[in-house]
Formats: sequence, C-alpha cells, structure tokens
Amino acid sequence: MLYLDAQTCDPCRSTADAVDAAAGALTADLHERGRTLTVRKIRVAGRERAAALGFVSSPTVRVDGIDIEMGVHEQRCGSRSALAGQRVDCRTFEWQGVRYPSPPAEMIAERVLDHLL
Repeated sequence: MLYLDAQTCDPCRSTADAVDAAAGALTADLHERGRTLTVRKIRVAGRERAAALGFVSSPTVRVDGIDIEMGVHEQRCGSRSALAGQRVDCRTFEWQGVRYPSPPAEMIAERVLDHLL
C-alpha cells in the first residue's frame, strides 16, 4: 500500500484497515497453497519519492507491483482538505459497479487471489 497520510486522511486509514483485513482473511488459504503474503505500507513523502515509486494517487494498493485499480479516479477528500485549507483529492476504487472512497477488503482479497493463483 502506498499512501500520503494515514494519520489524518480517512481514505488512507480505511484502506490500511482493509489491507490488513484482506491479508488476515487470506493468510491461511495462501499458506495451504504454498504461497505467502507480505504487506508493506509505504508513506510517500515528496515528489521525488512519488516519481521513483510510480505513484500517481493516494491511496494505492498493489500486488507484486501491479495496481489493483487500473484507472485513476479521484474525489474530494474532506479530511485532508479541511487540514490543508484547500481542495485535496483522494483516489477512489470501483468494484462490482460501485465506486468507493477506499477499496473494500473483499475487493483487495479478490485482486490478490486473481494475481497470485
């Protein structure tokens, strides 16, 4: 997971929770199949770091470097906008025809399984 601010950004915090939930739900199943799952949460600080990581929007969830959300759609992030005193946008995620401000754990788990199995 790549993110800008998990302390004040509600979508980043929700995405971190969803990543943890998906990993917890998948660990035993993947272990039985001889696979392991390592979760890394990377705070992206600065333009140089963002460029080096190929980071385009926060939050981002990747499996083996592949983004689980192919498009980049954003909406106003109320929590970060309030702190910044100006409009700040966060990434949204589409799953099963619905757009979410952070990816549901089930979406993450599905994308992990699609990629790893």
